[in-house]
Amino acid sequence: MNLLLAGSDAAMYAVIGVVGALLLICAIYGLIRKFTRLTWIGWELLIVFGVDLLLPKEMNFAVSTLLLVLCIVLPLAGEHFLRRALVTKQVTPSRGAANFFDHFGGMFTAIVGVLMFLAALGGLGVAVMGTFMKESSAVAQIPPILLEHGLDFFILAVCLVIARAGCRLGIMKGLNYLITVLLVFGAFFGCLLLFSQVGWGLSFSGTVGGWFGMKGSLAPIVGCGVLTLFFTLLLFIGIMFLSHFVDKKIRSANSYQAVAIPDGLILGIAYTAVFILLILGIQALFGALAQGDFLSSLVSSAGIEIDLGNVDSTLANIGNSLADFAKSSPISAGFYINNPFIG
Repeated sequence: MNLLLAGSDAAMYAVIGVVGALLLICAIYGLIRKFTRLTWIGWELLIVFGVDLLLPKEMNFAVSTLLLVLCIVLPLAGEHFLRRALVTKQVTPSRGAANFFDHFGGMFTAIVGVLMFLAALGGLGVAVMGTFMKESSAVAQIPPILLEHGLDFFILAVCLVIARAGCRLGIMKGLNYLITVLLVFGAFFGCLLLFSQVGWGLSFSGTVGGWFGMKGSLAPIVGCGVLTLFFTLLLFIGIMFLSHFVDKKIRSANSYQAVAIPDGLILGIAYTAVFILLILGIQALFGALAQGDFLSSLVSSAGIEIDLGNVDSTLANIGNSLADFAKSSPISAGFYINNPFIG
């Protein structure tokens, strides 16, 4: 017993040491980088987590969706306008006291960012422990308020990151990147088909293969590979120049708020909608397992007759535990209780 206690204490000290070292590194980085040049997502998550702690346990689907969207939109909108006032419109670099507080604020911003990242992961871990390890002594030491909101911490953090990525990318940049990728793949497969299927291209491949000393059927194969790579590289360079030119035009257009705001909002909303659908889909799987006939219904729909024994009841027990996990936090519970995909 003493050895176990000593081992647990050593593990705890090791974790504290690692986290402390990580926070020290982040503090130094933030001190150098400055507040205005760092991401503010840590402060946003701190506010969002605080708001979530005030939410009631029972909510419906509409309220959960509205609160999730508000918890994402309001911090991002506040950052946009505050950053525009502090950074974008700044003509000369900050000096004196302003520069000192900029560096000083950067230190705390970096620390808060790491702590909120750990809080989000910890929230998921706490929710898992609270559902699947209820009888554990470790769970008894966790404050009930964290057990009741841990899953929401993780969901809110992931949703904020995803929505933020969509807003920063913007629909025009997103389309530019998508078209660039498609053009690169199209260039490669176009060159491959040209020098392997078209008559004169295949003949040219054989000639090029002969330059490398290849004979017979091996010559056009080697020549096709060389020509495909060479012309794909040339087209890739041209596509990159075109993409860079389009990106400059997009940046120029986004200098106007009338263009930048809807451009970012559209993709941010799309990313958020996809994330919510993903949550609903995962919860629908939990609900299907909890109903007790998940596997048997699949087997019967496929026209297969087989004795499943206690498999469905085992899956139902797992599904009920997963359903309890999904209902462990207010926003997540609101999604599950009124999930339109759960029959």
